[in-house]
Amino acid sequence: MSSTPQPQLAFGTHQQQRPSLTEFVERFESVVNEKQDLARRLSKALDDITVMTQLHQRAHVDFECERTRLNSEIADLRAQLIGLSNRSENGTTDDARLQSLLAAKERLIKDEFERKFQESAVEVKRERSRFTLEVQKLKRQLSNCICRASG
Repeated sequence: MSSTPQPQLAFGTHQQQRPSLTEFVERFESVVNEKQDLARRLSKALDDITVMTQLHQRAHVDFECERTRLNSEIADLRAQLIGLSNRSENGTTDDARLQSLLAAKERLIKDEFERKFQESAVEVKRERSRFTLEVQKLKRQLSNCICRASG
């Protein structure tokens, strides 16, 4: 009778090999480095969001100043229009022409302000969306990191 060696099985149908200590250390270092990289990227994204928020606040203040200035200019134009129409009671064509010019200038000022405001709002929304997606992605990656309980 010849005896053939039987493979030893550990609690299952196939044998599991444990990684060597060197392999384990390399994997652990890799995971720790990945976690640190994800944490740095998340921190940078959060810093970028803070910067964008500050830029938005500054732009909002600038737009409020611009709006106040434009409203003041519109009020001055209206006052000039009222002053001119009080001086000339007869309603000549020059008054009508001046009124239409002032109204056109007022519309242009309002349109310009609205355009600038819309451009800024779109840019802020775009940046906020980009940073929100980046933060979510980094949080997802960080939560999937196997070393999340170690740090």
